[in-house]
Amino acid sequence: IEDSLNLKELKKETALGKRYLISIDSALEELSKITVKSEAIKTVLNGGVISSEQIVEIPEGLKTRKNKFVKIFDAKGNLLSLGTSIKEKGKNIFFKQIIL
Repeated sequence: IEDSLNLKELKKETALGKRYLISIDSALEELSKITVKSEAIKTVLNGGVISSEQIVEIPEGLKTRKNKFVKIFDAKGNLLSLGTSIKEKGKNIFFKQIIL
């Protein structure tokens, strides 16, 4: 807190070329990223469970782990939600939105 800036100070520092704000994707860079198909976007935004069939690609490490936190993106690169893998059925993995 002692190193924080108010908005006026932030604008001044930004004008001088200093950067203090980072994207949410950068802040959560240690989390794996999944991209959902367009038909799954509404389900994600409404807090529903999605299956691996609704995901463009699942990183290899997520295929073998449960309760792994992930960033959920659409195909345009927009962060939709944070989620976690909740269960497996054969080769199908399910992801659920987490609420912070």
